[in-house]
Amino acid sequence: MYPPDEATAVFEEHRTQLKRLAYRMLGSLAEADDVVQDAWIRWQRTDHNVVRNPGVFLKRIVTHLCLDVMKSARAQREVYVGNWLPEPLVELEEEPQTDELTLGLMLVLERLSPLERAAFLLHDVFAVSLNDVAETLDRDPAAIRQLAVRARKHVQAAKPRYSVERDEGEKITLAFFKAATHGDTEKLLSFLWIDGLPGFASLERGNVLQTTALDIRDGKIRRIFITRNPDKLRNVARLLNLPDPQAH
Repeated sequence: MYPPDEATAVFEEHRTQLKRLAYRMLGSLAEADDVVQDAWIRWQRTDHNVVRNPGVFLKRIVTHLCLDVMKSARAQREVYVGNWLPEPLVELEEEPQTDELTLGLMLVLERLSPLERAAFLLHDVFAVSLNDVAETLDRDPAAIRQLAVRARKHVQAAKPRYSVERDEGEKITLAFFKAATHGDTEKLLSFLWIDGLPGFASLERGNVLQTTALDIRDGKIRRIFITRNPDKLRNVARLLNLPDPQAH
């Protein structure tokens, strides 16, 4: 067993990746936080002497927890009002830190089976070996390879050939905002990167918080993703130092 301080340090070293994995699996930051907290509790109870690779072991725990959550989440989304979108993952950094899975590609993941999604994320995005993914999902490596191949085909088919450059994305986003609001800049709260896509947060009529993400390809806006669900905007509100949108 690791001493308590060392066990904590090992977990914290992997926390960011664990949260990103959980978010990519579930599309919800709140659920991702819950999963990571549950993983931390399980890690504390683990006999660390039998853990050969803490990173892989922790991703295995998170994957199992996410698969459990997804069983109930899919039933809930069947009665969701409107088109389901993942909770916006917003970033304010000068260079957005993404794993190339944009909001549009997150919607592709949502259409995959839970096992396809897990196999693709673990192997292709988080670089877990095929054998370790097979052990995680209790399948033989050949089956995992097929799951990953099927998922990869769906993702590649939806993936743009070229990602939008930051300057171009911000220029088009600003032009779109001005056109959509007739130049009413008082509505603008902040320009953001939302799941790897350029966009912005705004206050609409009735002080309703909204995020807008633009899928830009070849200099043109192909799709517009708008989120107003207050349950999905609490993290955005905290980031922008706004009141809890659920209080409205």
